Amino acid sequence: MPPSRRLSRVTKVTLALLVPAALLLSGCTSRKDVVETYAREGTAARQDQRGTDAEAFFLSAVERARPLDAATQSDALWRLGAFYREQGRFRDAVAPLTESLELGVRSGRIDRTDLARRRIELAKAYAVLNRWNDGRNQLRDASEGLAGLSAPEAADARELIEVYRERLQGLGSSTDGLP
Repeated sequence: MPPSRRLSRVTKVTLALLVPAALLLSGCTSRKDVVETYAREGTAARQDQRGTDAEAFFLSAVERARPLDAATQSDALWRLGAFYREQGRFRDAVAPLTESLELGVRSGRIDRTDLARRRIELAKAYAVLNRWNDGRNQLRDASEGLAGLSAPEAADARELIEVYRERLQGLGSSTDGLP
């Protein structure tokens, strides 16, 4: 087994053993606090380019969110799916992003802007997988939440929409409903 694989397993085992103790010491008193802490640690590990650690934290957040409300599950799944997409693992990204979106809609507690973010993230993965019609549907459904995006997010969304418009026209597919 290559040293990098051994390190990866050692890292995962270390996280599994030490993080729960650290969470208790840091004052996490509810399951939701634990999920949010795992998600924050995953984000920090992703930013530090520690992909294996980030994935382990995001997966732990999803696992611990399962018995909680749909909105909490949706957030944890969205972070995992976005991480996979950022890592170029587009096929892996689709399932958690889709489930995140479904749970977010069902919960009724995720606002239009956050639902739009989830739809845009899913459309990005679909674009790479050449699932243009699926992505178009996500962008169409995201239109009502686009107004709440930050300026950089809105610019990114407009650019993605233009890519979709050009590609769909090139394929002879409808662009009806694209924002």
